[in-house]
Amino acid sequence: MISKYTRSISCCLLLTQLLLLTGCWSSMEINDRAFVTIMLVDTVEDSQDTQLTLGFQLPNQMIPGQSGGGSASSGDPYTYITKNGETISDAFRKVQSDLSRKIAFGQAHIIVIGKKFAEKGMDPVLEFVKRQPAFHINSNLFATESKVLEIINTPGLFERFASTILTSYIDEEVAVDTTVRDFLVARYRMGDALLPEIIFTNEPGLINEKGKKWMGTGGAVIFRDGAMVSPKMNNDEMRASLWILSQIKTSVVSIESPTDGKKVSFYLEKMKTKIRPRIEADSAAFTISSKAEAYVLSSESSIDLEKEDSMLLLQKELDAKIKKRIESAISKTRQAKADVFRLGEILDWRYPAMWKKLQPHWREQYAGELPINVVVKVELLRTGGAYHSIKEKSKY
Repeated sequence: MISKYTRSISCCLLLTQLLLLTGCWSSMEINDRAFVTIMLVDTVEDSQDTQLTLGFQLPNQMIPGQSGGGSASSGDPYTYITKNGETISDAFRKVQSDLSRKIAFGQAHIIVIGKKFAEKGMDPVLEFVKRQPAFHINSNLFATESKVLEIINTPGLFERFASTILTSYIDEEVAVDTTVRDFLVARYRMGDALLPEIIFTNEPGLINEKGKKWMGTGGAVIFRDGAMVSPKMNNDEMRASLWILSQIKTSVVSIESPTDGKKVSFYLEKMKTKIRPRIEADSAAFTISSKAEAYVLSSESSIDLEKEDSMLLLQKELDAKIKKRIESAISKTRQAKADVFRLGEILDWRYPAMWKKLQPHWREQYAGELPINVVVKVELLRTGGAYHSIKEKSKY
């Protein structure tokens, strides 16, 4: 006869196994949802209303012949819906009222902000996103000086969705990686941030569809106290910002040879940057130290790479060019009075008493006489398998 103790143990084990069974967390079926892949926010032209555009996947167009669309279709596998409202929430409600499915943000990883809206501030976007439980706070933020609806006319040559293209810019390290979470943290501090810029052009370099503009990466847009300000960074300064933020692992940099002024290109890897604060003259100062390893990618110069002196000359020129780019990027943020590299936060971590002293006038201090020393050390290791340019060899 089974004892009460044994029976109790058996029941407990059985109940424990029930906890391993999975089930739906929501009664809403997937077929009843409309999945957002990208969110575009701007201000209506000649108005103060907010323009909200949501991009959706169309499953019935992605797999020809599947249910939902009847027969096979050659239409686009996505659609965009745009509505205007006094706030983002008002516009969102209007979008939802036009759909037969419940909007779901679980696959939304890209938010693009237009210039007119960005100049008024990012707070409405952050407020909306953080109150949507399914919206990922690691979604990437982009800004554009064009109208955000230009994205709708972007030709999908290699990818089906514009959101995939923008995500690849981050993955390929050709754009600043700034997420909703990063901006929320920045707003908790001073609200300064750097957003990647996307541009639209009629000169794609590839055969384009008639009437559509090519989308690509530009420089970077500076935000101060949550709002977009001038000036913006060009592409080289944006790349330097990636270096400062340690968001880039490899790069290609070209310099003019110190011997004949012709181009020599280098492939850089193992790129690292450290920012160190220090106390100097009863104030703060910073040293930004960057280092990398490099090898010669191509050379049009007659410089002899077999000689150690030549290698040292090239290394010196390479250090100087990278340092100049980093200093130019820092200069742009100083002009904007925006501490986008969060030097104040680093100072607070290391010297909280000094930060408390400087915090009330930090913007003026940062834009003014704050000492920032940039040190670049690139170690030139390899010549790429050849000591001379092919042009030099062809003379013999």
